Amino acid sequence: MGLLAKIQKVLFKNDKGLKEPKGTSNILDLFIPSFSGLADPAFNTTFMAAVNAHAKHVSKIQPKVYLKEEPTKNKMYLDRILCLRPNPVMSAPLMWKIVATSYFRDNLSVLYLEWDLVNFKEPLKAIWPLDLDKNSVEFREIDGRIYLKFRLEGEIKYASMEDLIILTREADPSSLLGSRSPAIAETLKAIKTSYEGMQQAIQTSAFIRFIINSTTPLTDEIKTQKAKKFAEDYLTMGKSYGVIYTDSASQVTKVESSGKWASSDEIKDLKNDIYEYQGITEEIIKGKYTENEWQSYYESTLEPFLIELQTELTFKLFTKEEICKGNNIRVISNRLQNASLETRLKIATAYMKLPVYKPNVITNLLYLPDLENGDKEYATLNFVNADKQDDYQGVDKTSNDKEDEEDGTNETS
Repeated sequence: MGLLAKIQKVLFKNDKGLKEPKGTSNILDLFIPSFSGLADPAFNTTFMAAVNAHAKHVSKIQPKVYLKEEPTKNKMYLDRILCLRPNPVMSAPLMWKIVATSYFRDNLSVLYLEWDLVNFKEPLKAIWPLDLDKNSVEFREIDGRIYLKFRLEGEIKYASMEDLIILTREADPSSLLGSRSPAIAETLKAIKTSYEGMQQAIQTSAFIRFIINSTTPLTDEIKTQKAKKFAEDYLTMGKSYGVIYTDSASQVTKVESSGKWASSDEIKDLKNDIYEYQGITEEIIKGKYTENEWQSYYESTLEPFLIELQTELTFKLFTKEEICKGNNIRVISNRLQNASLETRLKIATAYMKLPVYKPNVITNLLYLPDLENGDKEYATLNFVNADKQDDYQGVDKTSNDKEDEEDGTNETS
């Protein structure tokens, strides 16, 4: 966060948080993507099963601070916030699960970075995931700068764009917050309509089973009495012989249930549309996937989200100078968590052939307990510096140069 942003936060701060910055304030009509009505994914079990599967896997990530060159200020405390406790009421796995749920359900996830400018050693106080509905968010433009107005823990706060991490799943050049796919909205509506038709047909067949036509005019009261008596005499368990007798003044017609709804193949096609939109398969949701299926899912669906997340974290938590020196945040996800033992053994064998390795990396691959001093780096002598290989092989480079001169290889024409 730049110096100007820090000064502004000090100016806008009071005992209850950030008050509204002074200046001309206008509410921005930024489109916040949302589903509504029949297209609300919260009421679709297939859609939410896919979202929950994404969130479950994302909750296992461990964002880590990587320092290529030690910054002027301590950054390692960020590991505690990112991997253990991002704020007073959430564990790190819970927060990342909430972030992923918003991202894959709403196509948008927003994080608020809360700073403590009094604490110069650990200025980042907390990270809060914001619910765009429950937190009553509102974008405002104040003297040419965009702020997010929201409610957090009962208080109204304002955050500049420098203090927000905005993750969008579907890019939209006309909207800062991305968009929602109208195609998937139609799929959700079709599934909802089909289920409602099925429910209506079941209810109708359960409550209206016979129609009695009378050849003589009757009052509403007498119609109700006759219908009640018919039900008691012929539709009550233990009181019917399976035969109905009526006089010439009444005609009984049985109502056949003929509800119309989508066939099983049509429902399957609609579900597949949701799986394709979510970038997931039914096997991933049910946990019955192969290594190749998991790898494909990770690379096509999870990895783009994780790259976007680590890029935003790096940009917002490091200065430009620190980033230029190679410092960054890396989101670590165990891509081998679903690999077979055979695959793990092959990787461990290949890893041990590297010039430098750590024994505990191998034990972790094989689900074995850590070794004492296993985090130390060990080197093999099978590798040498290519520029100094003659020294290792005992070759006299000076004599070689003299031989070249005698052969005339160093002469110029």
